[in-house]
Amino acid sequence: MELETELKKIGLSEKEAKVYLAALRLGPATAADLARHAGVNRATTYVVIEKLKKEGLASSYGRGKKTYFSPEPPEQLKNLFALQEQRLRAGFKDVQKIFPELKKIYESAGERPLVRFFEGKEGSAAVRADILRSKPKVLDEIIPLIEEVKLSEKDKTALKKLRVPRRAIYTSRKSSPALPPEEKFFKRKLINHGDFPVETEIVLYGNKAALLALKKRFTGIIIEDEVIVKTLKLIFEMLWNHPKLK
Repeated sequence: MELETELKKIGLSEKEAKVYLAALRLGPATAADLARHAGVNRATTYVVIEKLKKEGLASSYGRGKKTYFSPEPPEQLKNLFALQEQRLRAGFKDVQKIFPELKKIYESAGERPLVRFFEGKEGSAAVRADILRSKPKVLDEIIPLIEEVKLSEKDKTALKKLRVPRRAIYTSRKSSPALPPEEKFFKRKLINHGDFPVETEIVLYGNKAALLALKKRFTGIIIEDEVIVKTLKLIFEMLWNHPKLK
């Protein structure tokens, strides 16, 4: 069993776990000895020891001109866990007390748009999951064909699973890029990148709009606002019917 990992699970930091284990193995020891055996610098060791003392996991005493630190029995960990559990329960009760007031404040600002920010692979997956979870009746997209971007197969197929009417406007610097074939639920059009130099994918679904920047590290935002999304849908409709689309 990896004791350090298990100690971190019950609330100790990595350095606290290292120093506590070193104290258990050495018995009464100076900060210098604990630091050396724990692989933690001496200044940090003093800070960690004080924290362990506050948690009831260590004590200290003087012998001559030196101060020795001694670990408390492992049974004290049970008391620490019980104390943390007690604090969590108290904290939960406090949240319950203030929750109605917080909710009232939040709902009083209901007219403001809800904006969420995402980044990285996890962010990309979260945006796709939100689109699927929302179960929109229709889906409109503007997709720049940036060649260096390599989307996962999961990302490529996620939207197809919706089986709802879907329209996509592609922008490309190429005159005849490879595009996915049209299907029963999927219609597409193409516009030259020079006429519409957008480099951010836009997905409109329900009362939400997702804007995805695909260059280098993925970044994206989801805007949830009926008025904003309605405006974006009007712009999409105008673009869809533009004579330069083919």
